[in-house]
Amino acid sequence: MKPNRREFLATMAAAAALPGCGFEPGPEPELPWDPEGSEDEDLFPRGLQIGDATADSAIAQVHTTEPDVVFELARGTNKGWQSVATLEADADDDVAQLELKDLEADTTYSIVARQVDGDARSSVTRFRTAPPQGGSRVVRFGATSCMGGNFPWESLSRAGEEQLDCFLLLGDTIYNDWWSGTLDEKWAFALEQQGMRDLSASTSFIATWDDHEVRNNWNPSTQSVLAKDACKAFKRGIPQREGQGEYEIWRSLRWGNAVEFFVLDCRGERSDNQYLSDDQMEWFETALTDSPARFKVVLNSVPITDLSSFGSIGETMATDRWQGYPESRDRILQHIADSGIEGVLWVSGDFHVGAVSKVDASGGIAEDSWEVLTGPGGSPIDDLYSLVPETDRMPAVVTTHNYVLFRCNPDNGQVIVRFIADDGTELRRLALQL
Repeated sequence: MKPNRREFLATMAAAAALPGCGFEPGPEPELPWDPEGSEDEDLFPRGLQIGDATADSAIAQVHTTEPDVVFELARGTNKGWQSVATLEADADDDVAQLELKDLEADTTYSIVARQVDGDARSSVTRFRTAPPQGGSRVVRFGATSCMGGNFPWESLSRAGEEQLDCFLLLGDTIYNDWWSGTLDEKWAFALEQQGMRDLSASTSFIATWDDHEVRNNWNPSTQSVLAKDACKAFKRGIPQREGQGEYEIWRSLRWGNAVEFFVLDCRGERSDNQYLSDDQMEWFETALTDSPARFKVVLNSVPITDLSSFGSIGETMATDRWQGYPESRDRILQHIADSGIEGVLWVSGDFHVGAVSKVDASGGIAEDSWEVLTGPGGSPIDDLYSLVPETDRMPAVVTTHNYVLFRCNPDNGQVIVRFIADDGTELRRLALQL
């Protein structure tokens, strides 16, 4: 059911022909890069991760026992792979991180880390830069959340086969309150799962956190010290740009004029009556208004959908999501409606169930807006949601471990949403018009 390589290249070619594109996406080489040296999992036990790719840069990170490493970068061309740079980096507390700069827009790259003196290297990671400012094409990305079990996360291996533009981690990637060990050991355990290794070798990440990176339903006013340590470990686990706010998480990443990803911190800046801090809300409103992208994809770790009409299930833990902060919820949804902002797609996790739903029931502020609940990739399925009937309001409920594949076409405003199981089976497919 998944597109093969020929279909992928056809998609890229069609995307290049979109009206007003003005650029040509770089090629995807037929074969993976095969650099010199031998892969050494003892020196580089967690592979190499790429985070927050833009049109001209990306954050590369590797965990290693080597004090000095170099990153070797290759660019995809019509003739295969071309070596473009070797960059030195020092491992700080077993983590070597480097911002890759002056990259070409919408180009496929591969990268390894290797010993300065020696033959050992990490596994190869492939990633793609974003289209340039003003450029537009079909963007394909994946997403999941809630990785508390179901090891080794086989759905992520399936995602790794897709050569996606990027992949969204929507929180609860580790369970600090379930798993044993230190925070860094828990992140090591997650990154060493085969599914995560396969995925991180295939594309870049855009990540936010939720509660289990710290503690279930943690309170910023009483657990700030633990949260600071947890946030540091989170950023050592998944490379990311420095954002804004208390925990420097909220930020946006633009993929040309096709998609802009808005990363929210839905945990760290709550107060008694505010879901987001004033600063984060004001930034979010302004950034949405100013975005030229056809699709505005919001990384929203806890759902914004109003579930009050779903009876006792809908009221369960309502105070732990947007629904428990009605002033904040109404403010952002009213701003989107009043400003005529098109193409907003909320993408969330937390619920241990997959779903596609209208944000509001008929007559509500966001009756025409969609949210996609992703995963769980690993945590136990919340079987209560198998009792929720599929309707026009909630046309998909997926009670199977999964990841979600998105195909965003800026030419016609359509988003294809596919839920993919551990074995690669397509569980559900929907076409959303935004």
